[in-house]
Amino acid sequence: MDEKQVQQKYLEFQIIEQQMKEYQQELMTLQAQSNELTNLEESLKEIEKSKDKNEILTALSPGIFIKTELKNNKEVLMNVGSNVVVPKTIAETIEIVKDQSLKIQAIAHKLEQDLQLFAQHAGSLQQELQELLSKNN
Repeated sequence: MDEKQVQQKYLEFQIIEQQMKEYQQELMTLQAQSNELTNLEESLKEIEKSKDKNEILTALSPGIFIKTELKNNKEVLMNVGSNVVVPKTIAETIEIVKDQSLKIQAIAHKLEQDLQLFAQHAGSLQQELQELLSKNN
């Protein structure tokens, strides 16, 4: 086998490795989003159980809270895009969050399957490269 084939296989191997890194990063992002949705769902359930006029902590940003009084535990205001906010019941919101979570899990599952295929292909390429290099020596 010639040096051109070795370079071609090595380049293909590097491309697959880069794709695997990108997929792994995307999986980490999806996991973070999934965790946020799980926390949101739990928070919505807690608000639903709370009584009006109860004092609750409201997050202003991660790790920064303000004490607020709950005036309505029946609905939330949800941004639906283009700066449009609509009221949704807690139950509706929980269903929307669950649906988003399922979609994220499906995407993550597909990425994991693709990663396995990439890993198998990378393993095959690595073996081919080793064989090509051993023949050249």
